[in-house]
Amino acid sequence: MTYCLVLDGLSLHYYAGQGAYGWGPVSSTTGEPGTLVEWYMQCEAEEWMTERRVFCAGAKIIERDEK
Repeated sequence: MTYCLVLDGLSLHYYAGQGAYGWGPVSSTTGEPGTLVEWYMQCEAEEWMTERRVFCAGAKIIERDEK
């Protein structure tokens, strides 16, 4: 099991070409796909959110089953 962040139904992704994070599987600026951001421990996700309070305002941590 891993943990992800979700905001308004969109999961947190990392867009390597831009070196940026955003909400949703595709970058709104380049149209390139991103990589889903996952943590193995809930406390890691909580810490990431705490360090980026404005960016994560309203986001929730969800459990994701690995299949």
